[in-house]
Amino acid sequence: MTNSELTEWSDKTTPLLAFNPEHQKAFIKKRRTLSFLNQPESIRVAALEAMVSTLKMAIAELEYPVAKAQFDLTLPEKITVRWLQDHVPMRMWGAFFTLLLAAFVLGASLSCNQTISLLIINIAKLWGLKPLE
Repeated sequence: MTNSELTEWSDKTTPLLAFNPEHQKAFIKKRRTLSFLNQPESIRVAALEAMVSTLKMAIAELEYPVAKAQFDLTLPEKITVRWLQDHVPMRMWGAFFTLLLAAFVLGASLSCNQTISLLIINIAKLWGLKPLE
């Protein structure tokens, strides 16, 4: 493929990617690399492969639009514990309770440290709070 054919192809292809600005920007960026005549062949080939890869991603996005719409979740008027049980995966519950336990253990261990305790008391005084005794 000659330089003029590459230029003509990229000029015709670029507007087709307007539906997704990210793909279009990536395509244009690699197109600029191709426009330099003194680039080594390996760089030009890599740029062309990246352009083709961007096109393939855009085509896949157009062929399979269901993947985005599949995860639309409408929230109820009230989020109840029952709703959370039904819609939040067990993995998330495990992560939540693990973080909660870790925060408790960290807080308990830091409260035993005299330096941290004095720091907390001084911060409380700065904020005008009465420290617990």
